[in-house]
Amino acid sequence: IDNAFGGSNINGNISGSIQVNVNKGADPCVWNIGNIYGASNDATYSPTADGNSLTVNIMNGNINGSVYGGGKGATATVTANPAVVIGDGNAEHSVIIAQNVYGGGDAAAVDGNTQVTYNDNNAAGHVDNLFGGGNAAGVSGTATVNMMAGTITTGIYGGCNSVGDVAGAIQVNIYGGTLGSSSAHMPGGIFGGGYGQNTTTSGNVTVTIGDLEGNYTPVVYADIYGGAAP
Repeated sequence: IDNAFGGSNINGNISGSIQVNVNKGADPCVWNIGNIYGASNDATYSPTADGNSLTVNIMNGNINGSVYGGGKGATATVTANPAVVIGDGNAEHSVIIAQNVYGGGDAAAVDGNTQVTYNDNNAAGHVDNLFGGGNAAGVSGTATVNMMAGTITTGIYGGCNSVGDVAGAIQVNIYGGTLGSSSAHMPGGIFGGGYGQNTTTSGNVTVTIGDLEGNYTPVVYADIYGGAAP
């Protein structure tokens, strides 16, 4: 599978909710999935009723590319609040994302709020980068990144990648998980903003490390910045 979309291809609009679930069974079959998109390929997603939602759940399995809460392409605007969940907290399940996880779309804007949650309790799982925003695409509302468990190999960014603005507030919450080690610090670091000189943040930015309730324990060997990465 090169790309899997929760929405339409070029034409059409889904008026209800979208839920994309990836959950590989115990069978020994090898599978190859390139990229996962919560919304459409060059088509809008604009639900017509309050309460309709857009959710991407990657519970078990490997993704060779990236995972997006939004769509793909400049005309694939999402007017909703995408939520991406990586891992389901089951230690018998493992999620490997070879590239990145985005709360937003791939060159496709989100008119709403985005949220990315990472909660993989299997030591074999890992993600390269987490972004609260999109890849070369902005978010008109807020962007939130929550990390409970899992391993990040490069970096965490509350904003967008390469180009894009998050107009609302950004929250990056590192409650748990593993980010680097004493012998190999995480190279990218933790940033409240985005990655690249053409990314911007228009609202307040909050970066939180640790869980006051004691449910999670983060291991952080990385630099931490409230702003963006160059």
